[in-house]
Formats: sequence, structure tokens, C-alpha cells
Amino acid sequence: MTENLKTKVINKCPECDHKLDAAICPKEIDAKPNAGDLSMCFHCYAILQFTKKLKLKKINMNNLSSEDKESLLLMRQEAIKAKEWYKGLH
Repeated sequence: MTENLKTKVINKCPECDHKLDAAICPKEIDAKPNAGDLSMCFHCYAILQFTKKLKLKKINMNNLSSEDKESLLLMRQEAIKAKEWYKGLH
């Protein structure tokens, strides 16, 4: 990812059809998505990838390295915990 912490990217999740309107990168302050970058739907937690046109497609987890799979599954678990914690506040 390059440039801009929160970049407007209008997409729909290919798994659940939820509107996704932003992308962030926790490791790079000024980041924006590039083709091939991985992402996740925070509605259904599908693991996604940006295409050349910056649309999202579902990826096959079997095509990822063990390290990438582990990182993405950990990210998914943390997102689920955060969403549950947030719901508990409201």
C-alpha cells in the first residue's frame, strides 16, 4: 500500500455484497491500496484482494504462504473481537 491512511475506495464485498468505502493500513500512515494488496471485509470477515482496477475479489487461502495465512487469520480474529467489544459499548 502507498499513500494516505484512510483512502476512499468504493467497493462491494464479493462475498456478502456489503458496501466498503475505505481502506486503511495499520503499518503505513500514508497508505492506499495497490493491485495485489490483501484486505478484509469487516462485515463478513472475508479475505479479499485488490485487482488491477482496485476492485475487490475473494482469494483462495490455499494459494497463500503459511505466514500470510496465519497473519490474515489472526487479523480476522482480532477484527471479530474488536467488533464484539464495540457492540458491548452500545
